[in-house]
Amino acid sequence: MRTIALVVMLGFAGGGCATFSSSGTTAGEANNQIDVPVQSPPPPEKAEATRPAAPGFGYIWVGGYWDYLDGNYIWRDGRWVQGKPDYEYVRARYDNDAGKGWVFHRPHWKRRQHSGEQAAKPAG
Repeated sequence: MRTIALVVMLGFAGGGCATFSSSGTTAGEANNQIDVPVQSPPPPEKAEATRPAAPGFGYIWVGGYWDYLDGNYIWRDGRWVQGKPDYEYVRARYDNDAGKGWVFHRPHWKRRQHSGEQAAKPAG
């Protein structure tokens, strides 16, 4: 019986996972982009409830933000996340690209550059 359940679970996990957005890219590709062009400015920031106490040492607070998924703004509440050694958290933000439209910069972890390390040169 366990074998049948495992096979069924693997079938669901592996089959039909790709979804496509109206832009023609898979949803996974769009969700993995750090900079995403958007059509309009985000809604106003929401007032967040009182920040709960940190769950432990090494956690950082990530403030709430408007995520942008498949043309929709979705509010993500603030939360505590475990810090990562040698990385800094880059908060989500929206920028108006000089009249070209809005760009959503997804939150992500960025490796810290230590003194003596060479900065990565852009390709091209």
